[in-house]
Amino acid sequence: MKRYFTSVAIIIILCVGSISAQPIRSPYVFVQDGSDTSKSSILPEPPTVIRRVTLNGGHFDVGGKNSERIRFFGTELEYTSQFLSATDARVLAKRLHKLGFNAIRLIDNDEVWWAQGSFLDYPNATTSYNVNPVQVARFDTLLNEFKKQGIYVFLVLNSQHTFIAADGVAQPDSTMGAQYTHFIDRRAAELHRQWVKTILTHINPLTGLRLADDPVLAAVEVTSPGFSLLTGWRAGMINWVDNSTYRNGQSIGWNRSRRLDTLFSQYLLHKYGSDVGINNAWAGGAPPNPPNLIGNGSFEQVGSAIWSFAVGNGATGDKTIFSPAIDSQYCMLAIISSLSATPSSFDAYLQNTTPRLGKDTLYELSFYAKIRYSPANPVLTRSIYAYLSQYQTGINSLGVSQTIDTSWKKYTFPFRAKAGGLHTLYFALGQQLGDVMFDAVSIKRKVEYGLFPGEASSTSSIVRIKFGETDLLPRQRPRDLALFYDSLQNDYFTAIKKCITDTLKSPVLVNFYAPEYWGTLQDHYANRYSDFAQSHINTDYPHTRPGGPAYSDSTWVMLNNNILSDAGNGTMGSLAAASIAGKPFVGRFMNLVTNQQSAEVVPFFTSYASLQDWDGLFFVNYATYYEDLFANIARAGSWWSIAGSPSLLIQMPQASDAFRNQKIKAATSVDTVTHVADDVLLESVPGHYQGPFGVEGYLDPNIATQDLVRQKFDVTTPKVAAEYPYTTDTSTKISATGELRWSQTGRYFLANSNGFNAAVGVFGADTVKDGALKFRRLDNAGDLQSILLSQLSSSTMLLTTATRSQNSRAIWQYGDSSIGNHWGAAPTIMSAGKFEFFVNSDSNRLIVHPLDQTGNMMASSIEGIKITGTNTFKIAIDQSVINTPWYYIETMNTPNNGVTADGNSVTSVSIMPNPAQTDAKVKLTLANFGEVKISLFDDLGREVANVVNGELYQGSYDLPLDLRNIPAGHYTLRVDCNGKVMSRNVSVLK
Repeated sequence: MKRYFTSVAIIIILCVGSISAQPIRSPYVFVQDGSDTSKSSILPEPPTVIRRVTLNGGHFDVGGKNSERIRFFGTELEYTSQFLSATDARVLAKRLHKLGFNAIRLIDNDEVWWAQGSFLDYPNATTSYNVNPVQVARFDTLLNEFKKQGIYVFLVLNSQHTFIAADGVAQPDSTMGAQYTHFIDRRAAELHRQWVKTILTHINPLTGLRLADDPVLAAVEVTSPGFSLLTGWRAGMINWVDNSTYRNGQSIGWNRSRRLDTLFSQYLLHKYGSDVGINNAWAGGAPPNPPNLIGNGSFEQVGSAIWSFAVGNGATGDKTIFSPAIDSQYCMLAIISSLSATPSSFDAYLQNTTPRLGKDTLYELSFYAKIRYSPANPVLTRSIYAYLSQYQTGINSLGVSQTIDTSWKKYTFPFRAKAGGLHTLYFALGQQLGDVMFDAVSIKRKVEYGLFPGEASSTSSIVRIKFGETDLLPRQRPRDLALFYDSLQNDYFTAIKKCITDTLKSPVLVNFYAPEYWGTLQDHYANRYSDFAQSHINTDYPHTRPGGPAYSDSTWVMLNNNILSDAGNGTMGSLAAASIAGKPFVGRFMNLVTNQQSAEVVPFFTSYASLQDWDGLFFVNYATYYEDLFANIARAGSWWSIAGSPSLLIQMPQASDAFRNQKIKAATSVDTVTHVADDVLLESVPGHYQGPFGVEGYLDPNIATQDLVRQKFDVTTPKVAAEYPYTTDTSTKISATGELRWSQTGRYFLANSNGFNAAVGVFGADTVKDGALKFRRLDNAGDLQSILLSQLSSSTMLLTTATRSQNSRAIWQYGDSSIGNHWGAAPTIMSAGKFEFFVNSDSNRLIVHPLDQTGNMMASSIEGIKITGTNTFKIAIDQSVINTPWYYIETMNTPNNGVTADGNSVTSVSIMPNPAQTDAKVKLTLANFGEVKISLFDDLGREVANVVNGELYQGSYDLPLDLRNIPAGHYTLRVDCNGKVMSRNVSVLK
């Protein structure tokens, strides 16, 4: 008979509750030893063959002429965790391979002040790039061990490096940790290129290959996590403010800032030829004596209906033509007779819907206004509110409050139209009493600003405006500034790439820059000439408690964010927005490992990275410091190190298998988001940026839960958000493939694919059905649960039930938000759960083998109970009794010994060994769960030992019987299950 697991596609809404950080109520120990290298015949592992990584069809490929795509499932090492002895390197490589990782990212290895965590020696009189041969030898060893285990390396070429005076970099005291220096200073860029040559031409004596030629090196990254110049512009960090701001790391120094001023002036002169050319390009042209775009702005058309007056909310008033006026015979009088009970500006307003404006064009609104004084209502001052919005969309270009008095005065307000077409001008008056007179209302196009007085290229005094500083300057000015910053960083990036590919003749792939959570469309644009794109994000970090004490080691709190409740999909959506059409994409994610929802991220990102057809998924970082590698706990200060988090590590083998082998389908419906250059470069203009995808009209990031999304730059005709097909679903996001379901309101996620199933959420007693995964949780613990079910063969599966974990004796503060410096100690503990799983199979028998910490079968097993008249087996799992999250399921056609769901509860009981001396095992098999009491009695009927007293679920058990304090003699073991009693004789020898 063919043996297989059938699949259904039914979902019953699960019981979902809230979860908050709290001590684990039912803990069990399951330590993933960082030194474990034992072979597991069950946990899926990547291949160990290393071949040259190339590009093919926008993806990574290792097949050469035969074309074989490769997907990277990776993690990261930082600082001292990547410079190891031969023994440690060998253990680590085997451990990472066993967890399913086939890629490792090496970063933060160029800090000159920390010899143990860097390639570089303490700076001497020669250069800050002085190589430490001991560290390089350790690096050689690590790469060689990775190569043996089939783990590819992504190497960052600049991350924490700083310069010294001997380097020859101008004003080394003004480098601000070299954050932007490479883009600005030629000498700094030259030194970095020399370092690239040094490290890539280094010959590893263990392989005989230059690093540049070793296929284990899949890719290099020019710089990370350093900001791009455009990021520095957005953050206000590349304009010098004062020495205090510089010393606090909030801006570059004066010398570096002035260097940028000089380069900017040179850039403009090269582009426009002269200051006159710059001025003409920025000021543009405006028609002489532009017409007034407001109909009947002087109110001389008596009887015209162009102006209307409205009241609401209980306010009363009216309008009338009045004389004399300020500029002609008539003006408009708005009469406010009474206010509403809760006065608001728009309780009474004048409006005019005549102006037609051009998008992004500079205009000026002007009008005369005064209060008509009345002895009965002696108001001397009051405010009015002018508001201008597009007639159809409501996009507003101007909203300004102005205080007026009893004298005619002219008021002018320049503005730039944020939308084109017909607009409505409102004068809102309902906030206060006081009749208001208006005259000479006009909107006219305004001449753009060119160079300001005193600005000149000869003195490098052309101001580099701050990001988003004003909307009144001509669009070409911030665009030129953005182009200038982009050209500087692009020159630097492409020079490094040319050095690698042309000078060194290396086939290694190159990524320019890895934007992190601050990344926007401008940063993704910086990678348009990279071999591949990359981005990183996180949703949690240690921070100050709102309203609490100042930040310290004992008071910090975490956000404890639950990614399942990310209704806007800002996290995964931001990563998807960094992918570029025609290029491989690598997404990276990390969170505080003590985040109590951390288990959810593994199946969540694995599934959506597969849907988006990404080429790499990295969970970072495995270790920050050497001490993290083998600590087996979450170490204080290593906020992000996953090496001590069993909740995450136990899921990695299956997640890797699912991602690398594309068990979850990629979406076939592809949305290519197109941009002209201005979409990117004018992102700095106030009100222009439209979400992570940078699309006018705001493209909902939830589109990435449905379709495959890629960015495409420098097209001629972009689209607005409404032109991208996306069906908004506020309750459950269903992928176009039908395999992924995410309830952002119910806070659960389900994946149902051919060979991989996952369920993440807070599960209750209701049955969850999703394809091959059918279960219910019986203990009502309220813990977040991540459940993975992988098909290994036609007759075997691997089940993982991952709960939250933390160090033993960790103490939570503030109820639910922090463990401060109360991290506890070894061993790490996990939250035990009680489950019933239901597996469909047309086989005769199903056996579940719990796995130990090494991924190998324990001595005990659980017999699946076949429900009479069906092909469904029921499995009971109680992690408080069998302390493991891993279960190997196999089916067979051997007889099932008559174990069915309607049989006797106790099907077998025995004692091994018997006779016994100090300890024995009570072997028990239950067909049904029930209340079980097992006790040992002497010949006088006295209870001398208790084995178990409580609820047990169906399955097979090996229960310990401690006989060390029991005298020699004859005893009776009594098993009481649901009122039915069985007994066995036991002999104790001494």
